Amino acid sequence: MSIPLQLDTASNVPFKNDEGKNDDDNSCQLLDEFGALVQLFLACSILLSLMYKRSKESPRRPWQIWFLDVSKQFIGAGMIHFINIGLSYFTAFRHHGSPIATNPCVWYFMNVAADTTVGIFVLWCWLTLLLGTLRKLHVNITETGDYGPPPLSRRMKPWLEQLAIFIVALILAKACLYEILISCEWFIWIGEVCISWTLIDQKLQVIFVMLIFPFFMNTVQFWLTDTMLESKIAFPMDDVPI
Repeated sequence: MSIPLQLDTASNVPFKNDEGKNDDDNSCQLLDEFGALVQLFLACSILLSLMYKRSKESPRRPWQIWFLDVSKQFIGAGMIHFINIGLSYFTAFRHHGSPIATNPCVWYFMNVAADTTVGIFVLWCWLTLLLGTLRKLHVNITETGDYGPPPLSRRMKPWLEQLAIFIVALILAKACLYEILISCEWFIWIGEVCISWTLIDQKLQVIFVMLIFPFFMNTVQFWLTDTMLESKIAFPMDDVPI
């Protein structure tokens, strides 16, 4: 006798019924068209916030230097964003049937919360450790945010070197934070409580988890990381800000 499987409202994860269809009216969908639109809006909003930050700088970075600094962040953030989505689905379905949350939005929410709080300090530690190790090994690297004199083609090599170090630091920081999340179940309980009020509507849940909460948290994170990555040296005279 076949037993129909219905949506587990506590975990908010869709299961297939006896007709082979997904009962996912209230499920968390991070990768559908609406989710993609929300993510695009978030990226544009954070970019505008960084442009505003630049307008308040003194001295103000030249556009080219600012672009090189910010592009490292966006490439790294894009990578971590999709890692977070992948980990959210993987961990949610891995824990199906256990007391641990199986709603991908809960895991994504807590990943963002970890990345934008203690994750900033963990990233700084790894970045400092990597740069210090490379210098002790007598590897010739430029200071973070220093790409040398124009033109842009000459600046690409230092930028690529700095990007590679930043990406490695991000991956190591993410590994540390993920291990903490899966080891401490009460973190996930906090996440469930924080987004419980959004369970009434799938789109509301996605908007809160992937737009409203990340906008405020990521803006602070991007500003702090931007300060971490920008050069502390004076700009050359032929590179005057616009």
